[in-house]
Amino acid sequence: MTTEIKPNNRFVKMAYYISQLQDEVQIVIDETEKNNDLRMSDFAERLVDIQNYLSGIKGEIGDQIGGLIIDQIDDDVYKHKTELSDK
Repeated sequence: MTTEIKPNNRFVKMAYYISQLQDEVQIVIDETEKNNDLRMSDFAERLVDIQNYLSGIKGEIGDQIGGLIIDQIDDDVYKHKTELSDK
């Protein structure tokens, strides 16, 4: 039994773009801290909350991808068992 399992491409893209956004947000946070920029400090604090929120979303997307892959595996195992019992 060979199975080719592919995650939902749209979910993978979403997780990728969220990661890119998180990288950019982290750069702003790091630069604000490094430069001790008081004008940006309040905004940087809010960006930390945004980082946490984005992490949660990315985690949910990962869970969804994992769930879909598990469903595909379960379907393939069921089909394989059915094929064996039909022989």
